[in-house]
Amino acid sequence: ELAARATGKLTPVQLDQLDALNTQYEQAQQAQDKAGMDHAGHQFHRTINRAANSPRLATLMGSLAKQMSNRFYTNIEGQTDDVLDYHPMIVKALRLQDAESVRTLMFQHILNGGKHLLAMLERQRQAGDSEPSAL
Repeated sequence: ELAARATGKLTPVQLDQLDALNTQYEQAQQAQDKAGMDHAGHQFHRTINRAANSPRLATLMGSLAKQMSNRFYTNIEGQTDDVLDYHPMIVKALRLQDAESVRTLMFQHILNGGKHLLAMLERQRQAGDSEPSAL
């Protein structure tokens, strides 16, 4: 919902920053730089969330996000490719000021992350790992 609320509120400079963050993320992925990926991904979502200008919703989202470190996301198998797919589409929808598309894309992005996590945990369980590596 924060992404949909940010639609029409992001400046052209902020939208360009989101594109630059996507480029940074892709370069970090190619270099296998998880810290760089973590930083770019965090800044991408932070920029959108802050632009929404919805303090209560941002506080709620922040409290949920604090339950997991930024490193958590790059350890989920398949998640980094998902970011490369979804983040550019989200920026395109933000540029078009299409709040419904932004909402749908962000929802799918987050849902796919959950699916990747569940699949990874299931593979670890089947392999007999006692401690899931992503958590």
